[in-house]
Amino acid sequence: MRRTYREDNDWSVNKIQPIAEKLFYQKYWPDSRIIHLDTGDNELKKILDVGGADKLIAHSDGSISFLAQRFRTYEFRKYDEFTIRAKRPSGHLTEFEKMIKGIKEKGLLSAYYSYGHVNEDEDEFLRFRIIDYLNFAKMVLSGELSPGKLIPNKDGSAYFYAWKFKNLPHKLILFEYPKPKILQMKLF
Repeated sequence: MRRTYREDNDWSVNKIQPIAEKLFYQKYWPDSRIIHLDTGDNELKKILDVGGADKLIAHSDGSISFLAQRFRTYEFRKYDEFTIRAKRPSGHLTEFEKMIKGIKEKGLLSAYYSYGHVNEDEDEFLRFRIIDYLNFAKMVLSGELSPGKLIPNKDGSAYFYAWKFKNLPHKLILFEYPKPKILQMKLF
C-alpha cells in the first residue's frame, strides 16, 4: 500500500533517520554534531530544503556541511541504484532540479547524500551509502556522468533518474555498508 507524502516523511524522520544516525552518522562523523532540519514547519526548513538539506553537520573545526537523505523500503531492495526525482507533473521542484540550480547559481547544495535500503523489519539497513553529492552534481552538470533514462513512478506522481551504484565512480562513494567484497585472485 502506497503511503502519502506525510506518512512517508514521518516514516523517514521518526523511524529510519534515528537508525541511520546511530549506526552510521555517529561513526562517520564521530566528532561532529548532527542537527535535524527536517522536522517542524518553519521558514529555515523551507530555505534549506531548496538545497536538499535534511541535516546540518556541525564539525569540530567549526565548519558546517549539509546532508540530504533518501531511504527505501525493503520492497525496493532489488534496485541497487541511486535515484533522484527528476520531474513532477505537479510542477513542484524536484531534487534533480534543485541540484542543477544549486550548482549553476552557486547556491546551497548539500555536500553529502545518504542513501539506504532498510531490512524487512525496518530496524536495520541492508545497504547504506554516503555519497559526495557536491561532486556528483558537478559531474552530472558537466556531462561527465549522464543522468540516463527518465523513469516514471508506477503511480505517475513523478519521474526519476537512476544510476546503478556499481557504475558510479568509486570516488563518489564516501562510505558503504556493508563493505564491498574484494575479489581475491586464486594463485595456481
